[in-house]
Amino acid sequence: MIKVAIVGKCTSSIITALQCLKYGFEVSIYYDPETPYLNIGESTTLSISNLIHEVLGVSACNLYEQGIASLKNGVKFIDWGVGNTFYSNFYNKISFQFDTEKFNPYIHGLLEQRGVNYIPHKITHYHEDERTVTIEDKVYDFIIWCSGW
Repeated sequence: MIKVAIVGKCTSSIITALQCLKYGFEVSIYYDPETPYLNIGESTTLSISNLIHEVLGVSACNLYEQGIASLKNGVKFIDWGVGNTFYSNFYNKISFQFDTEKFNPYIHGLLEQRGVNYIPHKITHYHEDERTVTIEDKVYDFIIWCSGW
C-alpha cells in the first residue's frame, strides 16, 4: 500500500487526503497544533463536492442541512479568459460554499473515522532518498505539502 504524508491541516489537505483515500492510499496528516485555522469563506466546484460525496458519502445537501455550508448551483465568471462574462450552470447539480471554521473540523473528523492518521507535530525537517521520505521514524512513499502558512 502506498503511504502518503500530508503536511498541513487546511482545506487543501482535505482535498489531497480525499484523493489519496479514493485511490486506496494510507494517509497521515502532520500539522502544527499551535497554528489555528484560517477563518475564511471558501467555495467549491462540482468536482470537490462530488469527491467528498464519493469518498465520505456526504453530499452538499447534507452539509447544508447541518449548517456547515450553503448551497450553490452555478458560478458567474467576470472577465474570464478573453474578457467575457458568463454564467456556468451546474445543470441541476449543486456545490457549496463554506466557512473553514465549521467545515474543516467536520471533514477532518470524518477523515479520521476513515483511518487518516493525524499527527500533531510541526514538521521542521525530514529525510528523503530515492524511493522514500522519512519523518522521524515513519517511512512514506510521498510527502505532500499543503501548509498555507
